[in-house]
Amino acid sequence: MAGVIYLMTNVAMSGMVKIGKTESAETLYTRLKDLNNTSVPLPFSVTWRFQV
Repeated sequence: MAGVIYLMTNVAMSGMVKIGKTESAETLYTRLKDLNNTSVPLPFSVTWRFQV
C-alpha cells in the first residue's frame, strides 16, 4: 500500500519535529488541520513529505 511519510514543524516548538505516516497527501493535510485546531500557539507546517 502506498502512503506518505512526513515531517511537521512548529516555530513555537523550536528543535522539535513531528514525524508521521499517512495513506495519502489528502489525509496528511487533514492531519495538519486537526493539529492546528489543538492548543498550540502557532500553526504547524509540513516541512518535508515523501511518497512511499
